[in-house]
Amino acid sequence: MEMFPENKPLALLMGMRGAQGDRLPALADMAGWRSLDIGASFDWPGDHALLTPPELILCLFQSETETPEREIARAAQYAADHGTAFILWTDFARLDLAAALAPEDADILVDPDPAEAVFALTRARAKTRGSAREDRGESRELMRLSDELVDMARRVAALTQGGGSDGGGKVRADPLAYRGAPGGGTTALGKPPALKAATIREMIRLRRMREDMFESDLFADPAWDMLLDLMASRLEDKPVSVSSLCIASAVPPTTALRWIKLMTDRGLLERRADTADARRIFIALSDETAARLQGLLAAMIGSKTPAV
Repeated sequence: MEMFPENKPLALLMGMRGAQGDRLPALADMAGWRSLDIGASFDWPGDHALLTPPELILCLFQSETETPEREIARAAQYAADHGTAFILWTDFARLDLAAALAPEDADILVDPDPAEAVFALTRARAKTRGSAREDRGESRELMRLSDELVDMARRVAALTQGGGSDGGGKVRADPLAYRGAPGGGTTALGKPPALKAATIREMIRLRRMREDMFESDLFADPAWDMLLDLMASRLEDKPVSVSSLCIASAVPPTTALRWIKLMTDRGLLERRADTADARRIFIALSDETAARLQGLLAAMIGSKTPAV
């Protein structure tokens, strides 16, 4: 077995094949991990080859890796049982399945660029050492700063590759406009009108129209976009998958997943099992969030204020 420096925590890299797998050990090293490639399977209940218990498990779960789902589930269970950090690196095609397989507190990376990957690995190392136990206000600020750093790295890479200052994309990763959910109820101006899904869908359409006239990073607000989509879907009595909600957020999927996790941890959103398919979960508004959001939107519409 390869000997590792004693001052670095151990990360197990699973399913490391293909172009992504080839570069993951280097990315882990940049983030301060000593890594061990364990292939596509491992004796999770009690493999005695490890001299040091792992503090992180990173699973590559993409189409070309062909990592069995049962092995991902076993790795996730091991992480949950031992308090081990867990990162699932996937692609958009497998996002819904990845969300169902991963522990609720896991980080899911969707086709991340190197900057995103290194930042996720660094954040996982900080959590294992107890340095990321921030309060609610600090967590929001740290999320904003981390996403800004990731976006900055992307822009620098685009410039060095001749791709322009915005990399040619229509969205960016940092949730600059997020201010949290309202602290209390809202005051309607008169009797609010009945809230209709079509009205909310029109609000969403108008929000997307802004990006045709201005740079999208001026209006990035994934939390609000996701709340609107979930409210409209609730009125339509339609379930919302993780991948669908990521699309509605109008930011990169990895960023959207962090916001989904944050809002789920705070009780704004709920994970619900798909009764027809155990390999998928849905995301929904909590009843309390739905009531508060319905009152807010009704008041905005009733006051004739542009509700976008």
